[in-house]
This record gives sequence, structure tokens and C-alpha cells, in this order.
Amino acid sequence: MKSFIKKYLPHLWHHLKLAQRHWEEYSHACLQKKVKKILNSSTSPNTNRAEIEFQVIQDAYPPYPPYGYDEYSVWTRAASRSLEILRIEGMEIPGKKILEIGCGDGMVSYWLRKYGHQVWLTDAEDWRSDRAKDLFFCKMDINQKWEGLPETSFDLIFSYNSFEHFAEPAEVLRQMKEHLVPGGRIYLNFAPLYCSPWGLHAYNTLKMPYPQFLFSEDFIINKLNELGIRDLGKEQNSLQFTNRWRVNAYENLWKSSGMELETIKRLRTEEHLNMIARYPECFSGRALTLEDVTLYFYSLILKKHE
Repeated sequence: MKSFIKKYLPHLWHHLKLAQRHWEEYSHACLQKKVKKILNSSTSPNTNRAEIEFQVIQDAYPPYPPYGYDEYSVWTRAASRSLEILRIEGMEIPGKKILEIGCGDGMVSYWLRKYGHQVWLTDAEDWRSDRAKDLFFCKMDINQKWEGLPETSFDLIFSYNSFEHFAEPAEVLRQMKEHLVPGGRIYLNFAPLYCSPWGLHAYNTLKMPYPQFLFSEDFIINKLNELGIRDLGKEQNSLQFTNRWRVNAYENLWKSSGMELETIKRLRTEEHLNMIARYPECFSGRALTLEDVTLYFYSLILKKHE
């Protein structure tokens, strides 16, 4: 009997694990199908039930992992990002002219200058780290005509976690292209997209995924006023602006940019589709697609033709 168990138990365990995996795949396929049907529904959205059950939903989720605005987090995150920049073709050669838009703490450009590049920074507000205060900074609305930059032709223009906040992404991209030298590159890295689980950028206050669809705008404003908003490492009066662009709009922008799309990385998550299945009336009638509610991250390089 012992020899029989020893011989066949591993095979039995393997088949049980295989059956479990097949069941999980089947269950997920069923959930996907259900969610697609909800999103395709033309019934007008209704957020009443989710608003009544707000506290239950809120308590079901742990605090969102902190982004980290302490000196160590800012330093190491910028170091990692600067290495990403240096891996872009041509950036391994010091002396390139680089513009960072939506620079935030400015530490990525700090590292790039340490490497030997010439850097310029711009943002709507100046909240640079003290270590980046001696870098050239131009305060301007990136959605408007770019003015105040002493240098107008760059080898690279890049931004991290900013493109989803620009009111006019197409205009911003056009001006980025205009300010590149022939053969110059644009590097965009941003998340989360508005329709994705955390796309409202309110996750430090509203802990559940998809609050932008679960609740009405008035309800969200009232809850934010009640609970407070903490973002960018401090208390805020309002959420950061998001342009609410959907995946198809971004994809069309890359295609119509008149530049070569050298690389692109898209990240998706289907971890929270159960929320859509749980509150279908909140998501129907919004003309959303499965791609809209699951794709949350873009990283891409566009090259200007020489």
C-alpha cells in the first residue's frame, strides 16, 4: 500500500493542480465574458447602491502601498529611472541635451546631469528636491505654447507619470516633437490611466478600485472633503487633474504622431474585474471597453525622423 501511495500520489497531486488551474482559467473567462456584457450595456449608469454601501467597500480594502516621498525613496527611484534613460539609444554618450517635463522632484535629471548630460526641467509648479534646485527650471503650463526655455532643440524629451495629467496630450506631444532635433527621441512612462482601477488618483483616500465609476462626482467630492486628500507627499485641497483619455485615444495618438514608434510596453491588470461584476449598474452605459478598465500603464519611445 505504501509503495502504491508513493508511486501514484505525485501523479494525483499533479492532476489536482492541473484541474485547479483549468477551473481558475474557466472561471476567469466567465468573469471576462460577464464584464464585457456589462460594459456593452447601454443602460444608463446608476451609482446609488454603491454609494449606500460605501463604507463596506472602503473597509474591504487595505491602504494603498505608499509611493514614498522621503529622501531615500526619492533618491533610489530617481537613480533607477535615470538608468532607464541611459539605456535609450545614444543616451550612453554624455553631453546630450535633455528636457524633462512634469519634473516633480527633479531627481531624475539630477542623476542625468551627474552622468554628464545637459538638462532642463519644467513643470506647472516648482516642488523640486533641494538637491535639484540648482538645475535650470522653467515654470510653465505645458499645454500652452512653450515659452521661457533658453534651449529649444533637444536630443531627448521625457516625462514620468505626467502624460495622463496633461489636458491636451496631442498638443503636448506635438510640441515635444517640435522641440526635438532630427533623430531625437521622446520617452513617456506613465500610470495609472484614468479608466483603470486606480485611475482617479485618489487611492490614498478612496481605497477601493474604480471609485471614478462606482460613485457620482458629487459623492466623490463630498467624501474627499470629509476624509481629506493626501497626494505628492502632503495634504492637498483637490485631486490632480486627469485628462480621462481612453486607450483608443492614446493608441491613435501614437499612430498619428508622425514619428517612429521604437518601443512600447503596455501593462494590464484584471485583478479587480470582480468589482465590475459586483456593481454592474455603475459601469453600464459608459461605452467602456475591457481594454479601458484593465490597461493602466504605458512606456514608449518615439523617434523623430531624421
